Amino acid sequence: MRMLALMAAALGLSAFAAPAAVAAPSGRVGLVPAGEATFPKRSYRLTIPADSALRAEDLNVTENGEPVSKVALTSAGGAGGRRFGAILVIDASKSMRGAAIRGALSAARVLARQRTVTQRLGVVVFNDTSTVRLAPTDAQPAIDEALRRTPPLAPQTHIFDAVGTALDLLEQAKITAGSVVLLSDGSDTGSRISADVVARRARRANVSIYTVGLHSGAFDSGELKRLAAAGRGRYSAAESNPELRRIFRALGTQLASDYLLEFRSSSKPGRDVTVAVRVAGHDRVATAVYRVPGGATFVQIEDSFWTSRLGLAMTGMLCGLLLAIGLGIVLVRRGRAPTVRERVQRFVSGPADALPYPGVNLAVRPPGAVERSLSRTRWWPAFQVDVEIARITMDPLRIVILSAFATVVVFYLLALVSGFALVGLFALAIPWGTREWVRFKRDRQRAQFVEQLPDLLQAAASTIRAGHGLVGALSMVGEEAPEPIRTEILQVVADEALGVPLDEALRVVEYRMRSRDVMQIALIAQIQREAGGNIAEVLDRITESLRQRGELRRMVKALTAQGRLSRWVVTALPLALLLVISIMNPKYVDPLYTTTLGLVLLGIAGVIMAAGSVVIGKIVNFEV
Repeated sequence: MRMLALMAAALGLSAFAAPAAVAAPSGRVGLVPAGEATFPKRSYRLTIPADSALRAEDLNVTENGEPVSKVALTSAGGAGGRRFGAILVIDASKSMRGAAIRGALSAARVLARQRTVTQRLGVVVFNDTSTVRLAPTDAQPAIDEALRRTPPLAPQTHIFDAVGTALDLLEQAKITAGSVVLLSDGSDTGSRISADVVARRARRANVSIYTVGLHSGAFDSGELKRLAAAGRGRYSAAESNPELRRIFRALGTQLASDYLLEFRSSSKPGRDVTVAVRVAGHDRVATAVYRVPGGATFVQIEDSFWTSRLGLAMTGMLCGLLLAIGLGIVLVRRGRAPTVRERVQRFVSGPADALPYPGVNLAVRPPGAVERSLSRTRWWPAFQVDVEIARITMDPLRIVILSAFATVVVFYLLALVSGFALVGLFALAIPWGTREWVRFKRDRQRAQFVEQLPDLLQAAASTIRAGHGLVGALSMVGEEAPEPIRTEILQVVADEALGVPLDEALRVVEYRMRSRDVMQIALIAQIQREAGGNIAEVLDRITESLRQRGELRRMVKALTAQGRLSRWVVTALPLALLLVISIMNPKYVDPLYTTTLGLVLLGIAGVIMAAGSVVIGKIVNFEV
């Protein structure tokens, strides 16, 4: 029977053995998998002696002898320390009464003092139940309070249930490099989950399990050793409380000096890969073995710009825009055929005072449900006018729908790629950019109208001297004029032919083109209609005044060109610098994207830059 028991113990130990890697004894270099990185991404916990400082340049990482590029190294004491965490699992069974439980809490406090300020620590006590005393946190007062109070003792020792609870805490806290430190003085009695289940969960989550056996009357080290082997950790035995504190101090020092090593594998599917890490100043090479996923569903992607974070973001944005365009084309309704009255009314601008917004043609087509909803807003009529003046052939409703779909898709992609919903707010640049694009084209058309107006008035004055009236002169010169003044003048002539007074038709153009010069022509038309007069001479004087104002406008524009260029250079320089640094050295700016403080600072910087750009624009832009 004794021989059978030994054979069963040996078989049980082999079932929990970790063939890939095990934790290194204190003072040596160790390498064990960490986190749940999906291939081709690889993530390992690198253990080195506590008195060593390490940089990425100090490492030589190879896979089957081939060097690995783009190695990222995160220390437990650095900015990424919150990716490291440990759960203390302390036996609170009846056999731990007296000095044993006091010594266990004292040793736990020793380990807690060794951690870095960013490492998270949790506490679980167990007997016949598992109690979470503290969820993983880096708040030292909460840790001290959880380890100060002696837990109530109860019969039974549910070791495997307690380790399962610790694994749940690590998973909920999304800790990449997680560890479980288990202290007990006996074997498992009555756990609801088996040792095999705990072992599989620990190996699947790449959690290291360190076990410490405290000698007592019910001491049994068998299951503690098996758990340590299954969790790629280490078993230690303590015969006294001072020795227990020494073990926990060493464990705390080791966990505080761990590093997270991450890289992208270039190995082929279905191959066994040996990862070897040589640390400068250490003779021993740390190794770990894994098998590359294979099969028809796996496709290896080589490192390139398109596999980088920026490349994936650009690809996602392009796909989102294509999807939005397709959906917009499908969803934008087609209006019904207009009636005869509506077709006639298209050619009449109507009195400016009767329009809800100057120049809006309400009778182009009957509004649909979406347009009726938009018409209740203040910006929609103005947007319709801007699209018309800008000579954009796409329907305003279609532009709005495409912008909305693109914003939603890009928001989702940015949040998905970055992992932060706040980053998705950058998608709001799409509707803002669309609005600015429409305004830019509108302002360019208005500027061209102002530049073309003096030539048109001079030609009209010459035509009037030849014997034509004002309307006839505008009709003749309008036919030969370039766009956009041609369309506006011919619309005035068409309105007058349909019975709209000439001065009212010209005031519609004044509102649309935001040109005070057209108002002078409207006044001339009104005076000429009521009292007559030499209108050709008046038009000549207006033309001379417009040319002088145009020269002044061009001179001011030339004098302020440097200021306007400086505005865009100063605004774009920080953004370009941030983009270049993010590409060349992403780890340097990672805290800006991955921490709450960094995101807040980015938001503040964006607001300050936008405000500065607006102020500079107000200073250098003059209206002549």
